[in-house]
Amino acid sequence: AFAVDFQRFGASVHADLLSDVSMVAWTVDLSLDMKELLPLVGADCEMTKVTEDEGFQRYMKLLDAVQRWVAGGSAGVAPALASAPFLVPLDISRVPWTEPQAQRKLTVFLKCMSKSYMEGGWSSIFEDRENVPRARWLLSFAEPLQPSYPFASQLANISEAM
Repeated sequence: AFAVDFQRFGASVHADLLSDVSMVAWTVDLSLDMKELLPLVGADCEMTKVTEDEGFQRYMKLLDAVQRWVAGGSAGVAPALASAPFLVPLDISRVPWTEPQAQRKLTVFLKCMSKSYMEGGWSSIFEDRENVPRARWLLSFAEPLQPSYPFASQLANISEAM
């Protein structure tokens, strides 16, 4: 079902339909559940349980498939997106900041996700690929209803991790 939806999406961003639009990036509305994953992060990329998590494995397979569909160039599902970088979504508002060592674990998580398998990392998403722009992070924040929410400190935590 997802493949059919993505093919429809690809047809909607066909170059003929985007004559006056400059595509600068693209993404999917899909993010990891950091509340579940952060406790699984270890001291480094090798000492972790994140890559054993079924949800993480499915997420990585799906993002890899979506990127490959687009990167297929003129034979890809959405050739108009092939020259634009993929923005990897991550909902930062789901980070459990009360988790012991949350800042360190988030830093390890971002580092390991950004490193290729050959470099000891967890994904191929950020690998340099021939004729494909390098992927980038797209961080999202849900604004909670509480007026006392420490958004500035949360943003500072993320800045340090990046």
